[in-house]
Amino acid sequence: VDLSNGGFYLRLRTDKPQLDLRVEGNGYEGALSPDAASIVATMFAVNELVWGGADHLDEAFYKLREYAIQHPEASRILGAID
Repeated sequence: VDLSNGGFYLRLRTDKPQLDLRVEGNGYEGALSPDAASIVATMFAVNELVWGGADHLDEAFYKLREYAIQHPEASRILGAID
């Protein structure tokens, strides 16, 4: 998904209305819509790539985070990535 602020995320394809998500690194457990789960997954992937040396994706992470803050499930998204 291309965002109006120049960011992007990869959207999961599923018929399920909610996905159970568990993040071992921070103890998060909860249900997210496929859209919110897609944002979380993309943020983790982009962050991992940046830490691996893909510095050109740093701005993409922050643009997606900016979008995530305005998402209806913002508190759950931020809880999953923090």
